[in-house]
Amino acid sequence: MVMRPDEPYYARQYLHWILPELSSRYDNRKIQILDLGCGQGRLSLPLAGWCASGGGRVTGIDFVSSAIEKARGYAAQRSLSNVTFEQNDLLDFIQKKADGSADAILLIEVTFILPSYREVLAEIFRVLRPKGLAFIAFRSQYYNLLHTIRGRNWDGAKMALEQWEGHLFGGSSWFSWQTPEEIHQLMDESGLHLLDLRGIGISSGIEGDPLVAIARPSELSPKEQENLMKIECTLAEHYAACGRYILATAEKSL
Repeated sequence: MVMRPDEPYYARQYLHWILPELSSRYDNRKIQILDLGCGQGRLSLPLAGWCASGGGRVTGIDFVSSAIEKARGYAAQRSLSNVTFEQNDLLDFIQKKADGSADAILLIEVTFILPSYREVLAEIFRVLRPKGLAFIAFRSQYYNLLHTIRGRNWDGAKMALEQWEGHLFGGSSWFSWQTPEEIHQLMDESGLHLLDLRGIGISSGIEGDPLVAIARPSELSPKEQENLMKIECTLAEHYAACGRYILATAEKSL
């Protein structure tokens, strides 16, 4: 797949948490999965490969048409017939889905640039079947604080401390960021029952990240990557607030 060089490492880190949760509830792998903000299929494609033997299906949605076209090409290369990709606005798409029509929904690394994320969270609750799972990755407050402090953006740092959204770096780009406490509140508001919070990339980063000075996965040997993965996964729950993203695992419990 054509992607940024560090993405495969973080895809593996997400799947380290997502696949065991799905396997424990859907051991027959007959499952309907929605991947909202799927990009080029970084997670959609391995999930489709995982559930293919049980008749499961994955639908990936993204607003960027070029990403969708690439995802379709990669699915064809892998001969995956149980995954479809659609270019659409995430809120528009999920608002048209029937109640209780999905077993699992992913919203990974999307909320921080999605002004309608609260509405999308409410729709995720509606569309999930009872006991269905949601995997949502929020940008952490800590990560944005590191960015603003490194750039000596003191107004941005003050904003990151006092607010949960805004034009953090100036200009027209809007962002949101969360702490574990804020994520608990968001889950309560949406009706989802929070199961776990885990930090993704708590001691590493991609190009441009403050944490890249500690470790950049693509610059490590395979053995070093494995060592880093073990450390980050071992500490993921204890240091959830310190991740580049905070992965929330939640269920629809009635």
